[in-house]
Amino acid sequence: MNIQQISKEAGISKDAIRYYEKIGLLHPKRSDNNYRVFDQFDLERVKMIAVLQYAQFDLKEIKVIVNSIDLPPSDECNRQVAALFKAKNFELQKRIRDYQLILQMVGNFRLPESSEEFASEKEEYLLQTMHLISDVFAKIKGGEEWKSM
Repeated sequence: MNIQQISKEAGISKDAIRYYEKIGLLHPKRSDNNYRVFDQFDLERVKMIAVLQYAQFDLKEIKVIVNSIDLPPSDECNRQVAALFKAKNFELQKRIRDYQLILQMVGNFRLPESSEEFASEKEEYLLQTMHLISDVFAKIKGGEEWKSM
């Protein structure tokens, strides 16, 4: 398949696919006229990259994981990939807990029934909102330095 076809099949832009090749994540074959030729393995690799990016792995981490497929099996390679997955698992579990707190906060907002009710109790609504946000912020921050996303 050509770059247009793999782009459409994977839902990834052609520029992203070219970039993945440039940084060594993809290694498509070349035709006689030097066009990229992708196979099913390349498509699965692009999908894997997309899933890993969605899971918040950065491209450096993704390169280690994806390129480990091409390496001969070794204990060092296994340790390196396992360490990346273990660290990401911990990070994602924390993010899930944080999102659960945020969902709880959103569910606990007491919203006014009308603009008149809001106008008459504006200060109370704002104070409640600030308390909820402050409480969730403190729980998410958990004594660690706040990282903006």
